Amino acid sequence: MRVFDMRRFSLNDGPGIRVTIFLKGCPLSCDWCHNPEGISHSFHIMYNKERCIDCKMCKESSAECPAGALWVCGRDVTTSHIMEFIERDVDVFDNSGGGVTFSGGEPLQQHKELVEILELCRAREIHTAVDTSLYAPREVVERVASKTHLILADIKHLDSEMHKKRTGVDNALILSNIKFLISHNYPIRIRVPLIEGFNDSNQFKLQLDHFLSSCTPNGISIPQIDYLPYHNTGKGKLSLIKFY
Repeated sequence: MRVFDMRRFSLNDGPGIRVTIFLKGCPLSCDWCHNPEGISHSFHIMYNKERCIDCKMCKESSAECPAGALWVCGRDVTTSHIMEFIERDVDVFDNSGGGVTFSGGEPLQQHKELVEILELCRAREIHTAVDTSLYAPREVVERVASKTHLILADIKHLDSEMHKKRTGVDNALILSNIKFLISHNYPIRIRVPLIEGFNDSNQFKLQLDHFLSSCTPNGISIPQIDYLPYHNTGKGKLSLIKFY
């Protein structure tokens, strides 16, 4: 599995205190992306000019930057390595109601490896969540949803043209997958990154409520919606990405 970060003690990626595994590769290119280093599946170089001490060691192909100003983003890790990382915090999960969240990038891009790890976590009674745009074939979505305890589904906009303009893809596949998951009663929460002038209006929120209600079978409550305030950390990261 190709990742670009693995973090412990996350508080905003699902219930309780969690480990978050960030997978590389995403079919969307949102212009507000918080993790632009996760868009490309390939390895690339990150360079922080402010840390650079101008030692010139980076000109030696095998030299490691002593100041941490230059590094490779992305690494391939085994399933067993990821499980060892996750299992360090089993006691934390038990005490907080937490678990592990697979984020990105877009984790469904690596669905075969993801399903393998989800099955291992389920066997160890570790709660799992997958944070996804749901821009993936239905069979992939259904396979992953059947293996995880929770889908954290991103909705950016309901208008196809607006969605394509700001993310690079239209939203027909995404909305279809959301409707499928809700109508088949898979555990799902909706996450909306609030972008000024794009989806932060009361009108959008009313439209979203209406859409979700139309997806929900009689007698079932609409999914929880988390409106996430925008922060511009992604723009700072973009300036660090030098080569793909």
